[in-house]
Amino acid sequence: YSGIGSTYFSSSYNNSAVYPRQFKTILGQYASQFVGYDQHDSHELAAYLLDSLHEDTNRILKKPYVEKPEKKDDETDDQAALRAWEAHLQRENSRIVEIFFGQFKTRVQCPHAQCGKVSTTYDPCMYLPVPIPGASDRPIEVTFVPLDSSKRRTKLSVTVSRTANIEGLRAKIVETVNKIYAENGDSTAGTIHDDDVRLADMWHHKVWSWYDDLNKCVDEIKESDTTFAYELRPIAEIHEETDAVTEAAMEASDDADVADAQELPAEASARKVKGDKWQRYDIDSDATIMEKLNEKENAWVDMLLNSYVKNSFTYHRWFGGREEPDLDKVMPFYEQMLKTIKKLERCSDSVVAVGPGTSTTPSAMDEDPVDPAAESEIREISDADFDDALEQDDDEISINEDGQPLADRLDMDTLSKFQKIHSAKDFAIFVRCAQKLREWIIAQQKKEKEKEQQEKEKKKDGITIQVRLVKKGTGVSMSEDPFTTPLLLRISSVLTVTGLRELLAEQLSRGLKLEVPSNEEAKEDRASDAVMTVTDDDPRASGLLTTPTDAKSPSAAPPPVLSRRK
Repeated sequence: YSGIGSTYFSSSYNNSAVYPRQFKTILGQYASQFVGYDQHDSHELAAYLLDSLHEDTNRILKKPYVEKPEKKDDETDDQAALRAWEAHLQRENSRIVEIFFGQFKTRVQCPHAQCGKVSTTYDPCMYLPVPIPGASDRPIEVTFVPLDSSKRRTKLSVTVSRTANIEGLRAKIVETVNKIYAENGDSTAGTIHDDDVRLADMWHHKVWSWYDDLNKCVDEIKESDTTFAYELRPIAEIHEETDAVTEAAMEASDDADVADAQELPAEASARKVKGDKWQRYDIDSDATIMEKLNEKENAWVDMLLNSYVKNSFTYHRWFGGREEPDLDKVMPFYEQMLKTIKKLERCSDSVVAVGPGTSTTPSAMDEDPVDPAAESEIREISDADFDDALEQDDDEISINEDGQPLADRLDMDTLSKFQKIHSAKDFAIFVRCAQKLREWIIAQQKKEKEKEQQEKEKKKDGITIQVRLVKKGTGVSMSEDPFTTPLLLRISSVLTVTGLRELLAEQLSRGLKLEVPSNEEAKEDRASDAVMTVTDDDPRASGLLTTPTDAKSPSAAPPPVLSRRK
C-alpha cells in the first residue's frame, strides 16, 4: 500500500494508469478470502484494510486496561463523549483513528417501572452503515373484503418495512382503504378503524390461519400466501348490543341477589335435641378426629368416601382432580346426604348422654326419666310416618327412644348410597363431612362464576365466526367443497341462533340474487365443457363465485348464477 502511495504521489507520475497487482498479491497473502478474482464486498475490503493499517500504525504499543465509561447524571453529552474518547485513545491511537473514527451514542433504559435505570455510553466506530432507500421495504398483496356485502372486494398492494409487524401492516391497509373511499366519494371513508379489521391467510377458499399476533413481523407472510383483510362489525356496536341484552335480563329478574342465593346448597346440620338429658356428639372435642380432618386439604373426602359411601370409586374422581368437577352430579349426591341426615337424626343412638358416668345412648339412661308428655309425643311418630316428620322445620327435635337404631334405619333404604353410620360419633362425622361438602360446592360455584366472568370478558368485543359456502358432491363422492371465499362475521356473545340466521340472510341478500341464465347461455356453457365462475372483474360479480356446472352430465340443468342485485 505504501508503494502504491509513493508511486501515485511521486513527481514522476504523469497521469499514467496504476496497476495494483503487487498490492492485491500481498493482500491475498494476509487475507485469503481476497485471493483470486472472485467478486467481493467493497465494504468488507475497506474495513479490513483500515483495521490492518490502524493496527500496524498504532502508537500505543502496550495497551492498559481501561473501563468503559458511562455518562454521569451531571454531565452533558459533549463532556461524556470527550471523556469516552480520551479513554479510547489510551489503547487505540493512530492516523487512521484520527481520520476515520467517530462515536456512536447508545442509550439503554431498564423496562421495569420500579427500576427505570438509564445507561448512556459512547462507542467508537469506523464506519456508519446506511440502508439503501427502498431496499428495506416490501410490497404485500392483500384482498380487502368490506363489511357491506354489496360492495366489491378490493385488491390492494401495500408497501411496508420488512421489519414492520402485523399491526403496522393492518394500519397501512386501513389507511389505504380509507384513502380510496375518500377519493371515490364513499360516505364510509374514514370510518374504518384498525380494531375492526382482521387479517387471515386463505387457502382453498377457507381460512388457514389468523394473523392475530400483532407483534409478529411481516416476514411471517410468505410471497406465495393469499392474504385477506376482512372488515368486521365495529366493536362499539357489539358493546351496545351486549349491554342492551344484559340490561333486559337484569330487568326480567325481580331480585338477582335472591336468585343467586337460592342457587346455594342448603346448610347441612342435625337439629338440636330437646331437653338436657342428651346431646349430639361433640366432634370438635375429639382430638383424633380433628387431627385426621386437618391432616391435609380435603381430608374429609377420604374420611367420607372410604368409610360411609358405597362404591366410592366413582366419587373419588369428582374430588381427586382427575376430572373437572361436575356440580350437576355432585348436587344430587349432597341432597341425598341431607335426606340421610334428616332420617337418622331422631335415632336413639345418634346422640350421647349428658354428664359423666352415663351411657352413650339415651335408651340406657337410668336417671331423669323422660317427661310423659314428651314420651307420648315421641311414640306417636311411627316408622310409617317418619318421612312426614322429616318435613318439620322445628329448631329442636325429640329422640325416638323406641324407634329403630341407626344401622337398621339406614339398611331400610335399599337405594341409599351410604353405609356404616352405626354410632353417634359416626353420625357426627357424617354431618361434618356434609358441611365440608357444602363449602366445597360453594367454592366450586364461585370458581365457575369467575370462569364465566372471564369468558364474558374475553368475548366482550364479540366473537368472529367463519361461514363457508360449499357445494355438495355428486355420485360416489359426497364431499362438500367450498366454491368461494368464506364470510367473516363479528357477532356478539348474546346473539341467538335466530339472530344469526337473520344476519346471514341480510348479508347474502344485500349482495346476491338468483338469476337463471338463458337457454343460449346454458348451451354455450355446456358446449365449452368448462367450469363457470364469476370473478371480481365480471360486472355481475358480488365478490362471491357461482356454483360450478356439472360438465360431465350434458342433461344436467344449468346452475343458477349468483350476481349483484341492481
